[in-house]
Amino acid sequence: MGAVVAAAVSHPSTVVATLHALASVHPGWLAAAVAVEAVSVLAIAQQHRVMLGAAGAQRPRVGDYLAVTYVGGAVSSSLPGGPALAAAYTYRQLRSRGVTEAHAVWTLAVSGAVSTAVIALTSTTLLTLAGRPTPTTLTLGAVEIAAAPTLVALAGWAARHPQPLLRLASTVLGRLNRLRRRPAGTGRDRVVATVLTLNDIQPRWRHWAAALGCAAVNWGADAACLALCLLAVGAAIPSLAAIVLAYVAGVATTELALTPSGLGMTEAAITAALVAHGSPAHPALAAVLLFRLVSPGLNTAIGAMIGLTRRSAASTTGR
Repeated sequence: MGAVVAAAVSHPSTVVATLHALASVHPGWLAAAVAVEAVSVLAIAQQHRVMLGAAGAQRPRVGDYLAVTYVGGAVSSSLPGGPALAAAYTYRQLRSRGVTEAHAVWTLAVSGAVSTAVIALTSTTLLTLAGRPTPTTLTLGAVEIAAAPTLVALAGWAARHPQPLLRLASTVLGRLNRLRRRPAGTGRDRVVATVLTLNDIQPRWRHWAAALGCAAVNWGADAACLALCLLAVGAAIPSLAAIVLAYVAGVATTELALTPSGLGMTEAAITAALVAHGSPAHPALAAVLLFRLVSPGLNTAIGAMIGLTRRSAASTTGR
């Protein structure tokens, strides 16, 4: 909506043209955009389930965990500090389903690292193929790509050599307990049990392949939603590289923005990237607004409805 306000102040005709494009959306392309976005959310849920299986934990049912994913997405998109709150919510949901503390933390951390690696690799590759690489973008991309497997390798090393990690965790815990004026050993048994559990997590190559595939489907389906929104407003898709680069610009802006889900800034970033790659301004803005209504708008609405329904059911059961 921030993009609309800015356009209304500087160029009122832009708003008129954008609203006209939105009023004549092609229902078939819009339905396809909604469908691929549902696939994107399902891929996130399945990636977590794959990692839980790799850890040897009991995996929630697909439908049940898909609902958890939608609610977590709604929290992430609608509240300040949403990603952290969403991670905490997902963690609590996993724990309530019998997943151990170590398995839940490992699943969320490694899933995030794998997803980051996939989008970093994709964006850097397309920057190179599109002939628009710069030393800065290539360096940042290389760092991002290297960071994820490095973190995974460190986690694997820590799992095989728990004693150094235990010493570090005990030192940190002791200082925290001192600040909180608690006995130095408070919580140490819990930390020891969590670290030792990591030693049992030994993912196989098929787990990594499945997790990478789910991450690729997640990002790819979300980017495809943007492309379909362009078609829905009657605009042409400039190129595959343009779609992915515009999408990555939106993802990066969302991560850096202070507003929930990057509201205002993300729309402007994606629109500017599309226009820079040849899309007309009015249809590009209309497509981006439509895309954001679907992702995260529709996802947030679905997650909110699921969350309210489950809370109501829990309240009724508790009476």
